[in-house]
Amino acid sequence: MKRWYLLYCKRGEQVRAKQHLENQGVECFYPTVEVEKILRGKRQKVEEPLFPCYVFAYFDYEQGPN
Repeated sequence: MKRWYLLYCKRGEQVRAKQHLENQGVECFYPTVEVEKILRGKRQKVEEPLFPCYVFAYFDYEQGPN
């Protein structure tokens, strides 16, 4: 039975982990939010992870990736 799992990743490696899992046929979810930050004295909108260092993956643990 497929279930959602929460996977811990090294800081900054979430996107890479998500790409590797998707290459193996695993459905992934990496939620991000758009926040305003002041960078170099200017206000800019930046995408940041909603849950830093975590990726959600949906797969059957018993069967492994497809």
